[in-house]
Amino acid sequence: MPANVKKVWYSKTSIFGALQLAAGTLALFAGSDLIQQHPQAVAAIAAASGVITIGLRFITSLPIEW
Repeated sequence: MPANVKKVWYSKTSIFGALQLAAGTLALFAGSDLIQQHPQAVAAIAAASGVITIGLRFITSLPIEW
């Protein structure tokens, strides 16, 4: 592995994205008082945000390796 390649679990962006995805998925299935009006829509947006964040990590200047 070249020195300029980062493992995915050392990427702060990937960790943040995974946490967003987990929070959105948990909120989708468990609900929340904060999103009582439209819990599925808000949770789906949060989960999509996590997926987008992880995807954005792949187009940054320092590649990651699984």
